[in-house]
Amino acid sequence: MNNIKKTVSSFLVLGLLASSGFFAFNALTRSFDATQASAPTLKRNVKSSVSSLSADDFSSEVEANHEELGVSITQSTLTDTSQSLTVSFRSKTLAGFKTAIGNYIVEIDDDNYSGDENNPAPEGYDKFNEETGLPEFEGKIAFIVGSVSENNKSVYLPSTFTKAGKFTAKITTIGAGCVSADGSEFNGQNVWAVNGVSKITNIYIPDTIEKVEADAFKGVPTEGVTIHYEGTEFSSSVFQSGWTDAPTTALDASTTSYNKKANKKANAAAGKVELPDALGRPINFILGCQQDVNNPKVADEKCNRPLVIQYDKITNGTRETIFEELPLTNTTNNPYDSCGKLASMSYTRQFGYKLGPGESIDDESVVFHNIMKADAQGNVDVSKTYFAKPMIGYSEKQNITNLVNYKASMNSTFAGYSMFTLKMDKNLSITSERYPEPHSLYLDVKTDIYEQNKAAIESGKTKIRYSLYNLYNSSFHFQYLGKGNELKDVVIPVSSLISYQTLDSNKGNLVSVLLKDSQIGPDFKPKKVRLFELQDITIQMDLLTTSDSGSASILGKSSISYKFAYITVIDTEKNISVFNWNVFLIVFFIAYVVVYAAAAFITYKVMKEKFKNDEFRRVNDKKFLKQAVLGGLGLGVVLCAVLFIYMRTVGFKNTIVVFNPTDPLLIAFAIAGMIIVGYFIVYVIKLVKAERERRKAIRLKLNEDVADDGTN
Repeated sequence: MNNIKKTVSSFLVLGLLASSGFFAFNALTRSFDATQASAPTLKRNVKSSVSSLSADDFSSEVEANHEELGVSITQSTLTDTSQSLTVSFRSKTLAGFKTAIGNYIVEIDDDNYSGDENNPAPEGYDKFNEETGLPEFEGKIAFIVGSVSENNKSVYLPSTFTKAGKFTAKITTIGAGCVSADGSEFNGQNVWAVNGVSKITNIYIPDTIEKVEADAFKGVPTEGVTIHYEGTEFSSSVFQSGWTDAPTTALDASTTSYNKKANKKANAAAGKVELPDALGRPINFILGCQQDVNNPKVADEKCNRPLVIQYDKITNGTRETIFEELPLTNTTNNPYDSCGKLASMSYTRQFGYKLGPGESIDDESVVFHNIMKADAQGNVDVSKTYFAKPMIGYSEKQNITNLVNYKASMNSTFAGYSMFTLKMDKNLSITSERYPEPHSLYLDVKTDIYEQNKAAIESGKTKIRYSLYNLYNSSFHFQYLGKGNELKDVVIPVSSLISYQTLDSNKGNLVSVLLKDSQIGPDFKPKKVRLFELQDITIQMDLLTTSDSGSASILGKSSISYKFAYITVIDTEKNISVFNWNVFLIVFFIAYVVVYAAAAFITYKVMKEKFKNDEFRRVNDKKFLKQAVLGGLGLGVVLCAVLFIYMRTVGFKNTIVVFNPTDPLLIAFAIAGMIIVGYFIVYVIKLVKAERERRKAIRLKLNEDVADDGTN
């Protein structure tokens, strides 16, 4: 028995050391700056200052040609305290589409067209043709090409043009140079005639055409070609002056002239075709430039022109125009941001603005200044600057409450770390004219994808997933009272091993942020927080489907995301509620010692009195004290292990993956606790077995006593 007690004593001493380790760990974490790879780096928040610029500073600028540079606000999102804009700049290429017949080329003439036939609309664009369910743009006839077939000398221009499964274009314009005056070639095909013989005898124009530009039909052969218009006359409101030099005998306006049997809804042949352009597109647009005297391409002092955004802030009906200089964002060490072949054809930028009560940003007032051009070698042309007014490329602004409802939940502190928890519930109560029953916003913004997968969604095989996405580009913003009640402002980038976090109702939709106090500030205390925000947070919705084998995957092109500049978690002038696990553990430890000591003392007194006349069971004071201490340590280690398991999985659980200070304690106490519990289980088994043997021996002894007394 003594050997057993010695062994137990050794294990319990380990438990005592582990308990002491907690207090040492708590002290060390306050003075020692851990160097884990996942620890976020500190950066101070630098707020953009509104410059002293005015409209006079840009009076010499000219507007950028929208056919060369496409600028659109693809997304506008709101929270209670902020508004975010996503702006896309695109250097446009001239790209057209042929029909199977191939006698005309359609160019997509819409600022909302991205130039990508597989993904034509920029993110956030949500204008659907009710008939086809495809994104709908505007287009124009760029070239009319002579037919190579004797049986196909009539050209029927379409009113609608469809790239099957991709997009639809409403043809509203016939562009200048559809037929060049000198009979130039397109892709090796002469436009009008071969050896003086016209390749086209009739051109039919539907009355859906809204504009025929000047010089569109310049150079039409004087004989052999008739231009038919479905309208009653060649009105100057549609046909601009000088649109053709064909004789009037070659023009025919009649409501019956258009061949009704011709398919007005043309379909494209596979692939795009490049359109000839005297401007040499795509053009390189410089969107803000920084002078570099060591770089001859940008050495001119006039290159020192940051991109400027102009917008109107409306405060309770009062409008104020603001000019703001924007810093460069490039990551390639170039002294400029750009779109075009210098970098990429498109450039996307997000803008976030803090707003007070009654304040808003007028999206339609946005203008960008200090835009320049550069040649293919990157030499910036400083002789002329441009401004650009972005188109509105979204169907409607989205408030974050249309996606999720959120509020601060639990705040905790432990061992020099603080945790702030946000409860973010998915809003599944949206209603609309098309879907009157409460539903997810996904049904309205991804209607076509939803309808294609409706059966799988209703059966549960596919579900609409919400997640915080692209966390690498997000950050935490704190304002807290430091020493001397000085208000300090800090921004810390999110540092996570995983770039997204799924909002799952089974897990309470909690977003728990765990940070080391010293990384926020040397004088940081969680109760002194006056503002805590999540910055540049993207909420994504997509369809997650499960295969028959059980594997899960995201359906292609099912994603839609919204970026928000600021999500306010805490905004208060009062001390916030913080659960202090340090104090709790100290109180728990003291309470445990007091309760256990009281129970041990009562047990001692009872046993002392009860067995005072029993020679074999009489209480040995030193032996009882030793057993009580060892038992208390063992039970304490087991209780601490249970407590730290609860603390790690419930009370101090972080959802954005970083180092958790409870992990080493949980591991240490859990291992020690399992060893102690296991050993005492073995000890109890041995004790029960020994008791059985003792009783058996007593019975045998009693039998021997009866046999030896000589009685019958």
